[in-house]
Amino acid sequence: MSYVSKINGYDIKDRESREILNTLVSNVKYHFIKTGSNYGDCILLELENKNYLVDLSRNTTINNLSDYLSNNNISKIHGIIISHYHSDHTGGESAEGFINLLNSNYVDTNTVVYLPTDPDYTRFTDDDTNVVSRIETIRTNILNACSNKGLTVRHMTTDDTITDDNTTLRFLNSDLTTFENYYDVLVDSNNNVTTHTNYNNFSMVVQVENLNNTILLTGDIELASQSQLEKVLKRKINIKKIEHHGVNHLSDPNYLKKSNAEINVVMNTVAFNDNSGKYESISYILKNGD
Repeated sequence: MSYVSKINGYDIKDRESREILNTLVSNVKYHFIKTGSNYGDCILLELENKNYLVDLSRNTTINNLSDYLSNNNISKIHGIIISHYHSDHTGGESAEGFINLLNSNYVDTNTVVYLPTDPDYTRFTDDDTNVVSRIETIRTNILNACSNKGLTVRHMTTDDTITDDNTTLRFLNSDLTTFENYYDVLVDSNNNVTTHTNYNNFSMVVQVENLNNTILLTGDIELASQSQLEKVLKRKINIKKIEHHGVNHLSDPNYLKKSNAEINVVMNTVAFNDNSGKYESISYILKNGD
């Protein structure tokens, strides 16, 4: 039986947490990797037969990632999943972490890259922060790197799946119909009015279904996408990676209750000092849910 033994590269010391994780997880290991970045996600799914890397934090270098993979006897990445084209999920402003990984020995021509469905960027409201330009730079660099290496690229849409023996990776929040709810969302994580479309709502969510266990990897979804995701969650969530904008800012209460889990993994908090009491509020909801 496998279980989560490390979070952010550190052994889980708490005996009760280890016992809960032993009960929850079989056949799959979930690695929540500290890559040297102050924030961003880098999650390794070690399935029975294949390894999938979900996102690459902000400044993932091949050296620190390689150290972690080699220490855990991982020699090949069979699939790379990018939840959305922000620098803290692609290895930097130019996707340099992603590109370095593709040029490493962990990737070969059989590695498949899974990318989110593209929204209509022409419908984004964009100000002088050049949101769309930065997104498209990262996206273009990723696609060019894949083409140069001759890799297969799949743009996933809602309910597309990857199956490996007893485990299914199901993709959510990645279709044009759902995106219609996000184009005109001009608020930030604290529900303050902004001048550009909130791209975090377009994050692709990965639901990992292993036997009777379900793990939810949420990208950076915020209020609008949380309310949409809450409508389609049909399985009890055992482990959830809490989106960093959700844990540091406002979250939809119905979504929090519907996605309540025995284990809630919080990444990225080092970089956020503007918590303003939101974490305490979310913790209360989690503890008093189902």
